[in-house]
Amino acid sequence: MFRRVLFLVLVCTAASGTAFAQFNRIDTIAPFAPELAAYGNHAIGVRTLQVTDRNRPDVLNTKEGHATAIYDRTLTLEIWYPARLTADQKPGGEYRVVTRDPAITAILHGKAVRNAAPAAGQGAFPLVIISHGYPGNRFLMSHLAENLATKGFVVVSIDHKDSTYDDQKALASTLYNRPFDQIFVLNEMSRQGKARSGSVFSGLVDDSRTALVGYSMGAYGVVNVIGGGYSKASETLAGAPPNALLARRGAANAEYRNGRDPRVKAAIAIAPWGMQTGFWDADGLKGIRTPVLFVAGSVDDVAGYERGTKAIYRGAVNADRYLLTYVNANHNAGAPIPAPVETYAYSNALRGYPFTHYADPVWDNVRMNNILQHFTTAFLDLHLKGEQEKRAYLDGSWKGFTPRTAAGLTLEHADPSPAPSPSPQAVSPDAHGFIAAQPEDLQPRAGVTQVVIAGDPTKPGIYVVRNTFAPGRGSRPHFHDQDRYVTVLKGTWWVVLGPDADVYNPDKMVPMKPGSFIKHPAGGHHYDGAKDEEVVVEIIGMGPVTTTQLAPGAR
Repeated sequence: MFRRVLFLVLVCTAASGTAFAQFNRIDTIAPFAPELAAYGNHAIGVRTLQVTDRNRPDVLNTKEGHATAIYDRTLTLEIWYPARLTADQKPGGEYRVVTRDPAITAILHGKAVRNAAPAAGQGAFPLVIISHGYPGNRFLMSHLAENLATKGFVVVSIDHKDSTYDDQKALASTLYNRPFDQIFVLNEMSRQGKARSGSVFSGLVDDSRTALVGYSMGAYGVVNVIGGGYSKASETLAGAPPNALLARRGAANAEYRNGRDPRVKAAIAIAPWGMQTGFWDADGLKGIRTPVLFVAGSVDDVAGYERGTKAIYRGAVNADRYLLTYVNANHNAGAPIPAPVETYAYSNALRGYPFTHYADPVWDNVRMNNILQHFTTAFLDLHLKGEQEKRAYLDGSWKGFTPRTAAGLTLEHADPSPAPSPSPQAVSPDAHGFIAAQPEDLQPRAGVTQVVIAGDPTKPGIYVVRNTFAPGRGSRPHFHDQDRYVTVLKGTWWVVLGPDADVYNPDKMVPMKPGSFIKHPAGGHHYDGAKDEEVVVEIIGMGPVTTTQLAPGAR
């Protein structure tokens, strides 16, 4: 009875094009959306493009132990970009898309204008490449694509052959082709974006500032592209490509390890599939050095959480990385568009409701989308545009959220493990105990952030050290068990001292110019750091000294 009533509702709604247009919007910003979810100032266009990678290994037509077949692999791309609209063009358009049940077509509505002229005279824009799940299609994350394009990004979403709703083949093809597809599309957009390329995108794309965004199997590919080499065991797992083809991008392959693409400056991996089934191990994940934002639901039963996304986050020890968690969300956390109204009807082919492919049992799709748009904007503005002020949206203070609207979210951050110094850098006294150091003697070697001028902070007695902080680096709330005396030698040092330092809030930081002096009394809570320039401070104290981090708080 329910199916019959729902069917009648859909038929009646579809009878009115005007009424139907109120559904399936991919550009909704809820009243309680965080600040950076809001759309940007650019009008946007959208175009569809087909590209072909010649001589790709044909996984599905290769038999184990036989020669690897070769074929030409054609991909369909949807490309969103800042546009220049004519006087008679109004923002907005529709997309006719295949749904999880390929027999059902949905009509989506958004802001982009089909085939609008690209924006001129504004220089080249950073590139974002979006990679869907298995199965999926290039419209699955169209809400994010449109949002980013209005903020000055060229966004390319891929239809991965053998992996879409109406072209779903054996998983082996997806396991092999995902990273290769992403790299090929980056190379193709680089070619088309060059001046005088003859493409409509000529001069529009700055491929040296590229980010990858992947969901599920798309995130599986992203993790591999940014340095997560496949494990040796993955080559022979059930369903793996024949002839150990995964070894080409395996952690044991020196050519792969040395081939990380420097154009990829950031990555977002949403519910990456593969860790829970053995496609990575600790050694493979150590190869990730690209800044990465992981996103997951805490009860993801497809890719896994503790043994899935969170395990990858913990294992990527050499990357500056974040983990955004939707508490009690499943695999569909943040990525899919709101379920099209056409998918509410029961599907005999799927023996279920296509709606469930997009929706989450606990979280509202629009809310999840807006949260993802907010954090993606902050992360990509920081890493692709160099907007250091966006770091404040990623520090766990929930900047940009109105009170109580961050409920159900957690955000974790981990710095890359420090590279081991060849040897401790210290200035040695002469035979008579004197120290006379020239400025060049106090310059830290590559990879060293502290020079010990006198004494030793780990041993009894007075010590003098100089610490160098790269732009954007600093501390979280903490205290020391001994007094410390700090002089700012270079750059502007930003500090919070006393009770205000119990909870991290970068908006409260006060600038201390070169020549400034600060005393940290024993037990005094504080935090400090550099913002947009390198800072050098000299610290004097009595050793041994210990540092205690305060428990993280939330506003």
